[in-house]
Amino acid sequence: MVETREPLLAGQDDFPLPPTPSKTIGLKDLRDGWRGGAFLGAITAGSVLLLNIGITIWAQLRQKSNGGHIYHGNCGVTERVNMAVHIVINIFSTLLLGASNYCMQCICAPTRTEIDAAHRQGNWLDIGVQSLRNLSSVSSRKRWLWIILALSSVPLHLL
Repeated sequence: MVETREPLLAGQDDFPLPPTPSKTIGLKDLRDGWRGGAFLGAITAGSVLLLNIGITIWAQLRQKSNGGHIYHGNCGVTERVNMAVHIVINIFSTLLLGASNYCMQCICAPTRTEIDAAHRQGNWLDIGVQSLRNLSSVSSRKRWLWIILALSSVPLHLL
């Protein structure tokens, strides 16, 4: 049996582009899926930023009022406080790195439209993994956001 296809219009490719609905994203859309994860990552990054600013201001004020020292006392206590501060810094760094990596994966994932466009040009994209190959096929806005997240993650690896 021969399968028949509906004839394509002149100039139409094998991969017609689906209509892109213009949808406003509301708060209920931020509960599920990748938007929910990205929203949670943004809240995490904002919270860490505010906490870091608050601690910096507190340390600066304490240093000025305490003769140039944030803490002056027993070496054993200083050692334990130092260890606790480094553990907290590592927790914050891990949270930021995880949020950044998740957002980078979401940004790098091609949409159906981007996949269809790549296929029309004879190219392929990676699905389900973070791939530098995909950056050439995503929009320039996504590409720049990915680069900014990548560059901001480098200092976290060096801490």
